[in-house]
Formats: sequence, C-alpha cells, structure tokens
Amino acid sequence: MKEASTPHLRTAVTPLSRPTDTVAAVDITDNEYEELRRLDRLRSDNSVLNAWLTIQHSEFPAWAEQTPGTWDFSLDSLARVEDLIRSRYATVEQAH
Repeated sequence: MKEASTPHLRTAVTPLSRPTDTVAAVDITDNEYEELRRLDRLRSDNSVLNAWLTIQHSEFPAWAEQTPGTWDFSLDSLARVEDLIRSRYATVEQAH
C-alpha cells in the first residue's frame, strides 16, 4: 500500500496590514513558492515602475525637506507616511 505524500512546505514571511504590525509566517508549497518568485521577477523588470521609482527617488529629498520628521524607510517611517496620507486625504478618490 502506497502512502500518500504530503507536499513539502516552505515558510514564507508576509507583512500584515500596517507596517507597524509584525510579519506572519505562512506555510506554502514549493509550487506556490516558485510562483511567488516568478511574480517577483516580473515586478522587478517593469519599465513603467522603474521609471516611476526613478522620479520618486529624485524628488524625495525636496519632499522630505517640506515634510517634518525623519524619513529613513524604516517601519516607523512607513507608518508615518500612512498617517500623513490619511491626514491629508479623507477618501481614496481625493488621494488620486
């Protein structure tokens, strides 16, 4: 009698809803892991995204000077960005 094999699981770390939340570890199969890697490669080779990131990078110093606080890309800084955006825009439509 052949035993049913259990798919090998990997643990993936995923952020929760707010940057200040801790991350969650979830078990995923090898196939799911490979699909995530494939999607990461697609996202990292996106000419529109790369152009947008270049513009944001060049404009960031001026924005940071106009916006009080330390902006260092830490989780605390990201939570402050969310708070700042929510304080400036009442709805998603206003933010666009």
